Amino acid sequence: MLDAALTDLESSLPGPLGSLPLVLALPADRPGLPPDLAHRIVAALTARSTDHLRSARCESLTAGQAGGLTAIIHGVELIRRGNPLVVVAAADSWLHPQTLGWLDRCGRLHTPAMPWGFVPGEAGGCCLLADQQLLAQLGLPCLGIIEGVGTGTEPHPLGSNAPCVGTGLTEALQAALDGIPEQGVEAIYCDLNGERHRADEAGFALARIGESLRDPDAIFVPATCWGDVGTAGGILFVALAAAAHQRRYARWRRALLFCSSDGPERAAMLLAAPPTSESHRWP
Repeated sequence: MLDAALTDLESSLPGPLGSLPLVLALPADRPGLPPDLAHRIVAALTARSTDHLRSARCESLTAGQAGGLTAIIHGVELIRRGNPLVVVAAADSWLHPQTLGWLDRCGRLHTPAMPWGFVPGEAGGCCLLADQQLLAQLGLPCLGIIEGVGTGTEPHPLGSNAPCVGTGLTEALQAALDGIPEQGVEAIYCDLNGERHRADEAGFALARIGESLRDPDAIFVPATCWGDVGTAGGILFVALAAAAHQRRYARWRRALLFCSSDGPERAAMLLAAPPTSESHRWP
């Protein structure tokens, strides 16, 4: 899945870009995943070389379902440190017999007997981060602007004896929204997947940032279409939001993206429409 995503990225490049840093998000340890998964994939990506794209170095991280957005946040930091271009990628799959059995035993798999479970999916995705001026020099379109990012740590994640009231997610959302005007967010893309604890957590957190939301009901939940894609979700949300705006069936100037891991990791990002694009505003 990663190779397919990277090949798709290469097909859109005007020519060779040389060796670029690659930040890779992979799923956290769980039944069904080999213990050396990260080592094997990093080795394969490091050895992967084409005329258009080569990896100068590959950094991997495991932050659960928040991994995709966390990798983007790390990529933004690399840009700030002077890297002109950064590739960010993520991949995940719940579709392994041991993983599905574990989810079923935990009561998390969506079945007729467990309507609050989730539908497992799999995906790989990647995106190219760069300064707007450099993109213009390369002849590449700017599909979105990262206006803010934030991470948080949830003190009572899944499995905790204490209730989760969205403390970590609120921290991530508020950091991503820092400095934007009231009612500046017109769309939300998130990793709600049907599990009750996720809905409760998001409800608490969104209530605390209500003044930033133009329409609290403008929430897009991709898992209803492609299932829960785990770590890959954050990067796919970026692609979905950008494509929706580019194809003119989205009506947002700023979109808020967030993901919550089974563990304590929480991540959020504020994505703004490109400045040269036509604004599709609410009536």
